[in-house]
Amino acid sequence: MSQPHVVVIGGGFAGLSAGRVLRNTNCRVTLLDRRNHHVFQPLLYQVATATLSPGDIAAPIRWILRKARNVRVLLAEATRIDVAARQVHLSDGSPIAYDFLVVGTGASHTYFGHNEWGIHAQGLKTLEDALEMRRRLLLAFERAERESDPARQRELLTFVLVGGGPTGVELAGTLAEIARQTLRDEFRSIDTSAARASDSACWRFSGLKKSWVNDTRASVWNRSGLASWNRRNSSLVGSTMRNVSPMRNVNFCASRRRTIVSF
Repeated sequence: MSQPHVVVIGGGFAGLSAGRVLRNTNCRVTLLDRRNHHVFQPLLYQVATATLSPGDIAAPIRWILRKARNVRVLLAEATRIDVAARQVHLSDGSPIAYDFLVVGTGASHTYFGHNEWGIHAQGLKTLEDALEMRRRLLLAFERAERESDPARQRELLTFVLVGGGPTGVELAGTLAEIARQTLRDEFRSIDTSAARASDSACWRFSGLKKSWVNDTRASVWNRSGLASWNRRNSSLVGSTMRNVSPMRNVNFCASRRRTIVSF
């Protein structure tokens, strides 16, 4: 009797756990991921704030599962699952048959039905997201240094974080640390400690978190939700219709939408 074939979609925490549990068992395992590396997502905010380098929180999936001799890792993107035929269809059109299927495709940040915001508001789910957020954060200080208008400086040094979970809270605290300590003596025309980080807690935000974030000079919208974002005058409007303006740097840390593979 041939060994059963287990296909695992996703090389995140769930996919790696499945690979480790099934290693050296009497089955063939194929793990698919559209990237060849695993990212420790809880520390992405530290890459985004230049505390860590990308290599500090990422490792090749093949290296992680190198001792699992029955696990095969493929760089591929799953686009469709044919349940009746027991096949996973890849982006290049080729199918992979399976006996058992594990889907661990994770989640992405959400723009609350306004995907057009994604052009201007950076999310934080991948290394590419973290590096782009880092670029924007550091450029904000550089541009403020060259700006002579105090009002414009204030705009450039105002950062809005949408999402009051662990990522949003940690990012707010790290931004405060950067502004107060890391960059304190490196600029001549601006006071970096005047930078503001506003954390829009769109979902539940405990009193403990709120107190901790307030200690870092971050303002909090407690359970405000997010109704609209006016890019023209750079303001965010919560469900309480409370404006936060002016600001230029919006970062989305809200995770609500699952990554979907069609069936």
